[in-house]
Amino acid sequence: MSMHPKQLGNIGELKVATDLASKGYYVFTELGDICKSDLIVMNEAYVPTKVQVKCYRTTNGSVAIKSSKSGPNYRFKYQEKHADVYAIYVRDKDVILYISANKLLSMNTLTIRTDLAKNNQPTKINWHEDYSDFERALRGHTCDTQTDFAVGEEMVQTSKPSGGLGN
Repeated sequence: MSMHPKQLGNIGELKVATDLASKGYYVFTELGDICKSDLIVMNEAYVPTKVQVKCYRTTNGSVAIKSSKSGPNYRFKYQEKHADVYAIYVRDKDVILYISANKLLSMNTLTIRTDLAKNNQPTKINWHEDYSDFERALRGHTCDTQTDFAVGEEMVQTSKPSGGLGN
């Protein structure tokens, strides 16, 4: 059965909202599909985070996530004001990826692998496991600040050195 892109988007939003709610976040949805942010997520301290949800399928074991959007009669590039974190629901793998806005908006396309490449190359690859943590994506967006859930933890660098695919 073929689904309308809006149906797929709704499924992605529900999957992400369920995941974040199960982790203790308060999740609010946007009505009308007009705003560039799909969800507002708040932690226990009521600090809001704007989340843009996208629904993708893998192609040859990877997902190529674009920092722009286009369709009939429109084309635009996302901006920092639109979202703090991008949540990508990979529907054929039933996996959610969380990417900081800083990371995604710094490139045209971010490629993330879900399966080993045919040439079995294990290095210089963005693996989906590295994008499974919402808090990590949020720390990547807020750079040198700590979230309330990280109080008392050491500060960690959330970006990898350049030189790999998509870095």
